[in-house]
Parts: sequence; C-alpha cells; structure tokens
Amino acid sequence: MKKLRMLFLLGGTLLLGVAPLAAQNSVAVLGGGPQPSNTTGCSSPPNCILASFDGSSNSHNGDITAPISANFYYAGGAQTPVTPSAAAGAICLADSRMFTGLFATEVANCQAGGTPTNPVLAVLIIRDSGVLTEGTIPVFQISTKDGDFLTNTVRFNASNLSLYPIRINVAPGRPEPHKSAQLCDQSGQPGIRWSRNRELHPQ
Repeated sequence: MKKLRMLFLLGGTLLLGVAPLAAQNSVAVLGGGPQPSNTTGCSSPPNCILASFDGSSNSHNGDITAPISANFYYAGGAQTPVTPSAAAGAICLADSRMFTGLFATEVANCQAGGTPTNPVLAVLIIRDSGVLTEGTIPVFQISTKDGDFLTNTVRFNASNLSLYPIRINVAPGRPEPHKSAQLCDQSGQPGIRWSRNRELHPQ
C-alpha cells in the first residue's frame, strides 16, 4: 500500500511537470475560395491551415491577439526587396525553398513591399521546420504542403495578389484585444496592464 501511494504521488508529480503544448494559429481562406483539407484545430471556417507563430518576431510583443485579414502577396523567395507598395496592406507569402540567406532578410524583403501608412501586415514563411526571424511584424510558419495549396489552388493574379482573402486567426486561449488585466503591486494597490499587441486589420 505504501509503495502504491508513492507511485501515485510520483505519477502526479510527473504529470504536473509536463508543459502543455502551445496552441497554434491557423489560416483560413475567405470569400468562398478553395478550402484546405485540414480540420484539426479549425473553427470558422471548419477547414484551415495550421500556422506556427515565430516568437522572435513582432518586436517581441508576442503572438497576435486579433485576427489579420487581407489578401496575400506572393513574393516567391523574397530573395530581393519587394517592389515598394506592391504588398501594401497585404500578408506577404514567402517560400524559403527559393531563398538563400537569413530568414530575417527574407522578412525584411517582404516588409519592403509596404508603405509607412499601409504596411505589410504579416509574413507567412513556407517551411517545414522552425524559423528565427526577429521581424518587427508577426511572422508565421506554414508547411510546404499548405504553402503549395495557397500558391497553386487559391492562386494569385498578375500583380501577385491572391484571388481570395485569407485570415490569420488568433491561437486558441489568447486574450481578446484591448482587454486589461487588473494586477496588484507590492503595496496591494491595483494596477493596470494593457495588451501590447495592436489590432491588425487592413483599412
């Protein structure tokens, strides 16, 4: 009986020590466009593309707290800076299979396609393994299979803008935008902590 109790306590300790898996963001195709086959982790619409937020991006402000909806701009490998204003107000889609160099450069080349008043909203990098970009805007990784779906099935026009808009969804469990959390300082007095993320929507 004593051994059984010890095993139970040990098992409980091990379970408490296991960190939960981080929830993933997702990408939805809007406007009646073709839908991906994946349904895992999707809510609205019921089919989506899973996306992993790069924690070194977004100026260390963390994952998005509001959805980002826009057409994507297909930048190929973004090997060179995107023509100014070509991707303004869009989500830049870059294929790392066509790029040689630092991923931070690929992201910077994508961002060059925006303007000060109408910047690139986010970057989706097509890559099957982790990325470190240190971008100043949100950067997400999607698989090569899903990247090929966006480029070959959703498709884009002669201006490299997608035929249908897409939406990068907030990861499940993230706080809603513009919410404050009441905290107590060392004196016991309440204080206010504001979310550092901005709501990113094209105008």
